[in-house]
Amino acid sequence: MRVTYTRDGVRIELDGERLRALREARGLTLEGVGLACDRTAAAICSLEHERWMPSLPTCDALLALFGADLRKTGAIRVVRGMVADEERHMDKMYRKRMREP
Repeated sequence: MRVTYTRDGVRIELDGERLRALREARGLTLEGVGLACDRTAAAICSLEHERWMPSLPTCDALLALFGADLRKTGAIRVVRGMVADEERHMDKMYRKRMREP
């Protein structure tokens, strides 16, 4: 399953099952990933169960740990820039509709 979170013009897409499969394929524990990312094992578990969305610093730490495999598997995807344009467009459309009788 994929969960999407958008904030401050950045969209983060998370697939917890793929993140867990990537961790297990590397032979890493929740504690090991947590230590590498400066997070607790419980926080990493919450990511894998999609109960918590990662912050940008956490995404960067996971990228440093897993490298390109993180993107290839689709475990986490971060989209910057274009989301801000989409949000501005949607905001304009919303304001226009609110003015219409």
